[in-house]
Amino acid sequence: MIEKIKKNSTRLVLCVLFILSTLTISVEQFKLIIGDLLPYLTIVAVAFLGIFHVFIKPKEFAPEIKEMRIGVKETQELTKRMEEKINKIDNDITEQSSKKEEKYEKTRFIAELINRGLISIREVDKSVPDKKFFTVFGCFGGFPQTLRNSLKKKSKEEQSKFTINYYEIFEKLGFIRLVWNRPYFVIAEDNVYPEKLRELENLSNYFSNKARLSLTEKWNLLMDYAEKNSPRFYRRRQGKENPLNLNMLIIKSNLRDMRHKFTKINNFNSQFNNELASITKLNRMKIREDEKVGIKNFILKSSIHILILDLGARERKKILELEPIFAKPENEGGLGIEKFYDYHKKPREKIAEILRKKFDDETKINEYVNLIVKNSKQYREDLIEMGIEV
Repeated sequence: MIEKIKKNSTRLVLCVLFILSTLTISVEQFKLIIGDLLPYLTIVAVAFLGIFHVFIKPKEFAPEIKEMRIGVKETQELTKRMEEKINKIDNDITEQSSKKEEKYEKTRFIAELINRGLISIREVDKSVPDKKFFTVFGCFGGFPQTLRNSLKKKSKEEQSKFTINYYEIFEKLGFIRLVWNRPYFVIAEDNVYPEKLRELENLSNYFSNKARLSLTEKWNLLMDYAEKNSPRFYRRRQGKENPLNLNMLIIKSNLRDMRHKFTKINNFNSQFNNELASITKLNRMKIREDEKVGIKNFILKSSIHILILDLGARERKKILELEPIFAKPENEGGLGIEKFYDYHKKPREKIAEILRKKFDDETKINEYVNLIVKNSKQYREDLIEMGIEV
């Protein structure tokens, strides 16, 4: 209100002076009363305008300033509440991440067959047409070129502190990056945990808020850097809106509405096949006879290697070196293993005894035994479910 009065005060005073001048000229009695005073009234009016415009203090606008402060406080409180909600969801994601890994472990053999081209992706797609997938396309921008140029002069370690790894937002939830240098991510709906994020609106809100908080944190870090290393940039940007921006296109669709094609070989991230395998219904797959022959030949040539894909390269190498011992007849200190699906039929202690030839840690040895036996049994059951005799 005060701002409006201040804005229109000049017009108001001039209007009053105009009326007084008109009355002085046209009305004789009014001229006798006010005529001599009109110059003085004009001086007083001009002085009033000067005082009003120059000497008015900020406290006169206290209500407006108070409203602004309340607005800032409300924004900070909203950000704090948003951060608390995001942190809670992040904790749920961490706690439930093992559920997806369990699915991956159970379908590791199927994923390996898909990776090797022994099961066609088309048949996999047909087995689960009603399964849904989330796909996300992300596009990041807004990183000021001035800071980019400044950071180029720093060491790689220093630069890494300011790198905007926006894709981590999606990968934390288990999304697969289809190609390492492309911002395209995908995940099966059944592999999204916590389950409340399987609702498109919930998922998109989570990503949006997570991105906003992450980019705000990164921008604050960049501004701290700029204050010391790029003062001019800092002065121009201080107090202004964070320019960092992440656009996201989030789609939820049935697998039947997706087509996976390639002209020679599948160059997608192999984890995408893990994703497909994790939702595959083996009893619905129609595997051709030539594919069955190919799978059977693969089995005949396979070794213990297929049972220990989850282990590190060094651990796998040591276990593979023991394979000739596992294959020896039992009366020669071996287990008489012929096929990888024979391991679950053998005594665990006997398997552990051979593993001790390369490993000392009993905890690790028990872990390896459990993995070998579990996968041996699971993979055999998978083969039977696919209609392949073993």
